[in-house]
Amino acid sequence: MKKVRMTLVILITVFFCNKIYAQTEVLSATLQQGDKTSVLYGPNAFIDAIKLVKDSIDVINLSSGKFNAPTINKACIIYGAGFERDEERNLYPTIVDRVIIKPDLVSDDDGNMTNQKGAIDGLHIEGIYFSGCHFSSNDESAIYEVHNISFKRCYLGKLTFFYSGMNSCPFNSKVVNCVIGELVHFPNVVNFGVYNCIIERATCAQDIYNKDVIIKNCIIFSTYSYGCAYKDNIFISDYIDFDTAAETASFCSHNIATKKDYFKNIDESRNNNNWDGKTSIGIFGEDIGNKYNSKYTYKLKEGNASIYIGSDGKEVGLYGGEYPFSKIPSNPQILSKEIDVQTTTEGKLKVNVKIEAQP
Repeated sequence: MKKVRMTLVILITVFFCNKIYAQTEVLSATLQQGDKTSVLYGPNAFIDAIKLVKDSIDVINLSSGKFNAPTINKACIIYGAGFERDEERNLYPTIVDRVIIKPDLVSDDDGNMTNQKGAIDGLHIEGIYFSGCHFSSNDESAIYEVHNISFKRCYLGKLTFFYSGMNSCPFNSKVVNCVIGELVHFPNVVNFGVYNCIIERATCAQDIYNKDVIIKNCIIFSTYSYGCAYKDNIFISDYIDFDTAAETASFCSHNIATKKDYFKNIDESRNNNNWDGKTSIGIFGEDIGNKYNSKYTYKLKEGNASIYIGSDGKEVGLYGGEYPFSKIPSNPQILSKEIDVQTTTEGKLKVNVKIEAQP
């Protein structure tokens, strides 16, 4: 019962804060730490909430509106109100500028800069529009360890991993149900997956095949990419993206491409059961253009789900695999609310709230 009550407290707090935002442009971040709830206000509310986080199970709920971006240096759970505006459903996005994910550094016994072990382990971010998100360091000699990072149902204008020298990229991390403007990853990524996402451009700069990096069940509009596994995707492109370096570097299985001979440079041993030369209309039943458009669902044309079967026995594209595509955040979203203008004779105020959440 305590957990239910705390959830209701958060919902009611977010509800009233969203009303405040709509009327006076006041932004809010609600931080839940066990039984303790703190509400912070203003453009720096997200920054202030991150500073107060003490445990990876602490939860930050952000209202709609635009926040200044923190440097995220610890693990926690962060929910926004969604990444797209939908006035019909009374949903407005949470918007954050370029955010950096980077643990604080300390000097080890040899004088090298490194992060404290477990400083970021279990960070989950969901339902936020980011102009950019970067795992980066200004110190090329610094050694990073960040684990179990997950993005879900976010917009990521640019997702990059700028680690050089001895730097390490995230371990055991994934991006699910997101729209990505540009994905750039580098060789040190370990066990990294992008699942059921829409990617406008994938630039995976690595000249040897890394089986630990997988892009699966995505729609990809442009690719300059090699060095990872592509499974069950749909490539929308008018030209050949895989260059000759991809002959031994990429693994492509059960993908659809609109361009004829799209996979011709992939080594035969890593070019399995792909379809090319298909049209957007033939795949989706409509011309979806050459970049992301929120008006399209990107569902396969009727009957195609039984024709284009992926490597896991499910349909290719956004709605197959383990994480069928959805934009609805898993934290409750308030679709409508009705509040009586006066209390009852018993002093009670009648409030009706319609809430939507996705698993």
